[in-house]
Parts: sequence; C-alpha cells; structure tokens
Amino acid sequence: MSIHWHHQMYLLYKQEKIVKEQHEHTNAINRQLLMEYSELQSGVSIFQISQEKLLMFPPTKAKDVSI
Repeated sequence: MSIHWHHQMYLLYKQEKIVKEQHEHTNAINRQLLMEYSELQSGVSIFQISQEKLLMFPPTKAKDVSI
C-alpha cells in the first residue's frame, strides 16, 4: 500500500509542477499585455490632451511654398 501511495504522490507532484509552469507562463503573458495596453493608453491620453488643451492638431494637407 505504501508503494502505491508513494507513486500517487509522485504523479501529483509532476502534475502540480506542470500546472505551476502553465500558471507562470499565463501570468507573464498577462503582465506583458497589461504593460502594452498601459503604454498605448498613455500615448492616446497624451494625444487627446495635446488636442484639447494645447490646441495642437496634425496638419491636414501640405502646402507648396515656392520661393
């Protein structure tokens, strides 16, 4: 009975190790996506503030200036 119990504990340990690795991988991807999203949002907010408060707008069309 103890040999069977030892084998079951070993199998559980292997399964736990695999689940932990998958969890760490998922957390790493989640952190990366959150960082990319926050960078994107900060860029969008800076763009909106520049338009609203500083009245900075991108040029609509290039003008030909001949000298």
